[in-house]
Amino acid sequence: AGLSSVAFGFAKTAPQAVFVRFVCGVLNGTIGIVKSYVTQITDETNRPAAFALMPLGFGLGLVAASELGGSLSRPADTWPGVFGAKFWRLFPYALPLLVCGAYQLLTALASHLFLAAVDARSGYAAVDKEVDGEDDKLAPEPAPVVPVWRRRGPVLSCMAYATMAGAQILYDELFPLYGAPASISRGAARPRPR
Repeated sequence: AGLSSVAFGFAKTAPQAVFVRFVCGVLNGTIGIVKSYVTQITDETNRPAAFALMPLGFGLGLVAASELGGSLSRPADTWPGVFGAKFWRLFPYALPLLVCGAYQLLTALASHLFLAAVDARSGYAAVDKEVDGEDDKLAPEPAPVVPVWRRRGPVLSCMAYATMAGAQILYDELFPLYGAPASISRGAARPRPR
């Protein structure tokens, strides 16, 4: 997902930009992984507090990323002494997306180095004791392993999440057009000649 974010800064046409954003969305599975990890490292006593912090982080990230992206875009106009090269004029949104890609790379490295691995079965009641004699009759039979894509609950949860996330992404991407003048929203906007 980090490479597709960087590639978005180098898109020259609208179809390229749409394709790269599509690829970025397809490759972005971070939220599901984070929720799964939080579920595995928490218990019933602290899980609500952990999940309550997640929207705070998303909100702070949305505000900070918007400010940073806006500040770093068009660096040739903002800081011509530092970013006066033709490259920065040709790709005015490359700098914020290069910073975004670097941040994603550092986050992935930090996660790999500092997050402890969690046993996938830790959230389930697994019986690993040897049962002897009479108790052998009372030992539960191991449940058959059913792939997650064949279970109704996880599939419905993923479908509901994909629908809600898709609606949120559409809203976020189209929000600037809500306040745009009618001529721009009808496609009449043209880039300024340089």
